[in-house]
Amino acid sequence: RLTGQADPALAGFVGRDRELALLAERFEQVRAGQGQIIAIVGEPGIGKSRLLSELRRRLAGACTWAEGHALAFGGSRPFHPVIEMMRRTYRMEETDPETVVIEKLEPRILRLGEDLRPTLPFLRYLLAVDPGDPGVAAMDAKLRHAEVVTACHRVLERAAERRPQVLVLEDAHWMDPATALWIAALADRIAGKRLLLILTCRPGHTLPLGDGTVTTRLALTALSTADSARIARDVLGADELPPELETLIAGRAEGNPFFVEELVRSLLEAGALRRERDRVVLARTLDQVVVPETVQDVILARIGRLEPAARGTLQAASAIGRDFGRRLLDLVGGSPERVERALGELTAGELVYEKTLFPEPVYAFKHALIHQVAYDSLPATERRDLHHRIGAAIERLHGDRLAEHYGRLAHHFSRAEEWPKALEYLLAAARKAAESFATREALTLYDEALEAAQRQPAGVDLTAVMAIHQARAAMQFVVSDFERSRTEAERLQTLARAAGDQVLEAAALAEVAWAAMWARDLEGAVAHAQRAIEVGEPVRAEAALARGYFTLGFVRSVTGSWQEGRAQLERAIVAGRSAGDHVNHSLALSAAGLTWNWEGEFSTADRLHAEGLAIARGHGLLYPLLFGLFVRGLAQIGKGDYDAARAGYQEGLALAEKLGDEAIHHRLLNCLGWLHLELGDLDTAEDLNQRSAVVGRRRKDDGTIPNAEINLGDVFLAKGDLALAAELFEGIERYASDPSTSEWMRFRYLVRLAASQGELWLARGDLDRARQQAERCLELATRTGARKNLIKGWRLSGEIARSRRRWDDAEQALRQALVIAEQIGNPAQLWKTHAALARLELDRGRPDAAGSAGTAARRVIDGVLAGLSDPALRASLEQSPAVRSLRV
Repeated sequence: RLTGQADPALAGFVGRDRELALLAERFEQVRAGQGQIIAIVGEPGIGKSRLLSELRRRLAGACTWAEGHALAFGGSRPFHPVIEMMRRTYRMEETDPETVVIEKLEPRILRLGEDLRPTLPFLRYLLAVDPGDPGVAAMDAKLRHAEVVTACHRVLERAAERRPQVLVLEDAHWMDPATALWIAALADRIAGKRLLLILTCRPGHTLPLGDGTVTTRLALTALSTADSARIARDVLGADELPPELETLIAGRAEGNPFFVEELVRSLLEAGALRRERDRVVLARTLDQVVVPETVQDVILARIGRLEPAARGTLQAASAIGRDFGRRLLDLVGGSPERVERALGELTAGELVYEKTLFPEPVYAFKHALIHQVAYDSLPATERRDLHHRIGAAIERLHGDRLAEHYGRLAHHFSRAEEWPKALEYLLAAARKAAESFATREALTLYDEALEAAQRQPAGVDLTAVMAIHQARAAMQFVVSDFERSRTEAERLQTLARAAGDQVLEAAALAEVAWAAMWARDLEGAVAHAQRAIEVGEPVRAEAALARGYFTLGFVRSVTGSWQEGRAQLERAIVAGRSAGDHVNHSLALSAAGLTWNWEGEFSTADRLHAEGLAIARGHGLLYPLLFGLFVRGLAQIGKGDYDAARAGYQEGLALAEKLGDEAIHHRLLNCLGWLHLELGDLDTAEDLNQRSAVVGRRRKDDGTIPNAEINLGDVFLAKGDLALAAELFEGIERYASDPSTSEWMRFRYLVRLAASQGELWLARGDLDRARQQAERCLELATRTGARKNLIKGWRLSGEIARSRRRWDDAEQALRQALVIAEQIGNPAQLWKTHAALARLELDRGRPDAAGSAGTAARRVIDGVLAGLSDPALRASLEQSPAVRSLRV
């Protein structure tokens, strides 16, 4: 449990009884198993920390209390408050070697349960020590980030089963984005847990707490005049105050308790007040005293009255941070004896206080405003010198574990304007943030690194600048800002070409192509991919070739040129394997499988998908894993292996939801919805495709919107709601004909749309329009080699001819559909074609032939039913009208 903290000397607790009672009430709800979140909002000095201090006193012994603070300059230090909570909870010193950190962590976690052992590598990674598992370091950054967050939350929840947990994050308005995501994830799962999460922040900031019923917002307002006077009496140790002083306090401090305390202390130190037993009198009239206008002015005046040694120590501490360890201060602030005397004066003056004694003495500024004013009072040259000395001292203290302090070192050497070391640590901190999937923090650090690279004493560090642009291109892609990613890659290309580095130039061109593809600039993607190949082939830049060939092959494939696309993807497979580029190797295998799937070669497709997935799993590659699960499910549905497809989609959805991924998540939804539609589970199919369409429209994803909405139209067609089906199909026609709509997968959804609209017109009895759509379906499917859709087109043509009682034409079309269905082996198309033949034979008055076709259809359905492990799906297929009609 967190060790007790010494509080600064405080005036009596005044004017917040109602707020304290509310906090205590929320804790009682937590104790009863109803997790709660409280946001305490107020201006600086209004009493947020003091209210928490009183709550902690009241709850002493009833809970485990852990707290962390966000830093004003901590936005580029991922998870800083979370790490601070953990280090305090497990009594870890900054100077502890890795072995000691592990010894302090692991027994405490395992005491909560042996089943928490899998969390240890991720908790160790968070604390910047060896995870003990090579797979953690090799894991995709986003996946590792999610596992780190999950590990923290699992441990917290398990601890809460034994004892209520109170987590406090102060100054949440400064928290880094990674911590904000950590908090948001905890907020989503806090209900029903014995967890109380409290955040303090200044007004005007949005906290990531959602809109849950477990959240309470507590706004602290100004104290009354009487309460302000009471605080002043407590600080001065007096039973009464001169009326003039009460008037001054009421007018100047405006009910801010911290301003009240600092104002009366300042007047006392300035000699304007004098204690006489149990009262205070004016030593001289207040119009003879310069009374500061603001609390910042009050603090500055108090600092100015300090002895030089104490003032210097306070300013040195302010450059270290809001909290400062004694060992670091001794190295920066002079001799230990000098620092000891200065700290005595500063604690007596209640500017700082001793926060913890164990494992090392740590002090803290009593208030963030004192810290800020002390830092701002430093002359620029002295400030730079202090930051240089602090950076050097951190290197000396933590030489064996610098990785944990990259962010601090980058901050101090940047402020010292020592640009070579600033660049070194900024790049190291940025890489570390990227590895933690703290992408926004990494981008901020790379921005600062770019400035440092341009301010090197020997001139611009071109190698560093190129590395920064390359890293920023990758980071901008991760956050789906494809235009900025492209811009960064174009800058890299210009620099690489000027430097004569063809390998890097090829890589930059490949990155431009990659970003352009995802921004749906397909022409630009092709042009840059071709250029990357031209530049990269002579110098055997295999990684750039893998990306270039993949981009070229994928664009060709998604715009309907499957054969050409497949040839380029096969080259990408070879180049990716040669370069050891597991990402592009896996993606190229999966995309190549997709080309075979389109042609109805489901077994070949599945083999390629399985190989791509194995690479993704073996190397912890998130996007290739999700993409592989998405496309492999298509091939498995094509083969009729519904259980395997469903398991893969459920795995992908669970992973995507855990990580907050949307790029593949809504594709998985509509594919799983298609599976349920094919098995007759119309309600589930409708729900899944509705969810997919919503996300697709929000993301303006032209690869998902039409497919989800065609699925929905097919659902409503199966339910007999022809008007709603028609509305959806017409909307997709308008979408496809819009000049601004990308070519991305247009050929694929148009052929599906033609088949579905043909079914709709057939159901409405408009055989001419149905025939037009059948011909359109056959033309598109023939042009693109889509055999599954050829079956649909021929079967639709046969059904139309049957309705016109053109028996020979109907049989010819249906036999053509059956031949292709038997070739590709897709169960749904096979049994539906047999069923259509059965209906034709009945209409022709050939019951024996109809019986044989019906038996063939039932045999296929029975095979599907035998392979389904889910009773609900078996029941939905058996009870679907089309299948029931075959049982008659």
